Amino acid sequence: MGFRIGSYYIGSSEPQISIANEEIIPSPPSNWTSGYNFVYFTFNNDADCTVLINGKDEPLFVRSGQGFSIGAEHLLFTVSK
Repeated sequence: MGFRIGSYYIGSSEPQISIANEEIIPSPPSNWTSGYNFVYFTFNNDADCTVLINGKDEPLFVRSGQGFSIGAEHLLFTVSK
């Protein structure tokens, strides 16, 4: 017996470049009543960067080329704008 986690995907058609303190995840569609709840989230980075997750005050450092990934076994990643 299997089960499905999640029902929606978001991404970009081209590489995205973020500047300091810029939100890189787009706002949810205007007809949604809540923000995104990511079960899986992954990105690759070409330069050293820091990441804020779930509004925490302490950023995570991600070394160039290391990338970042969370899955269903990790804390839910939420975005509400």
